[in-house]
Amino acid sequence: MSQALQGVFNQFQGTINSNVNTMNSWIDNQNIPAEQKNLLKVQSEMQRMQEMTQLATTLMKALHEMSKSTIQNLSV
Repeated sequence: MSQALQGVFNQFQGTINSNVNTMNSWIDNQNIPAEQKNLLKVQSEMQRMQEMTQLATTLMKALHEMSKSTIQNLSV
């Protein structure tokens, strides 16, 4: 079961990283000052980290709930 969650995590991680790369490419192609580009890239990276943390938290909660239900089923 945890391997399935690992697969889901890896898939979403790839999607999130792809989205950040797309955003960074878009930022590079805009006609804005370099300092502002750097700030936008930092903001994009911060958002990526927030999404990864949220994903990891959600998966950890799901894993906990699955293990809790397994223990409850064993005690019945």
